[in-house]
Amino acid sequence: MAEQVVGKRSLHALRCAARHLQVAPEELAVVGDDPELEMAMARRGDALAIAVATGIHATDRFTALPPEQSPHITIDGVGRLPDLLTRRG
Repeated sequence: MAEQVVGKRSLHALRCAARHLQVAPEELAVVGDDPELEMAMARRGDALAIAVATGIHATDRFTALPPEQSPHITIDGVGRLPDLLTRRG
């Protein structure tokens, strides 16, 4: 097997994570603060895109994105993630 270098935007990486977790990519949530990386990867792989607005960009940056990069959900900090996941349960 040949080595393959992948990064966060890689659909190969997303699919590897899904395979490792034994779920379909559509059942994954990708959480991140970079629309060009995490949000684009989630959207391209049909995963749930959750933006965290306390990192690289503020909330308004995420709302101005084109549909292929915009998150499904935007939260104002990672501390909100457990509550979000519990409600979506």
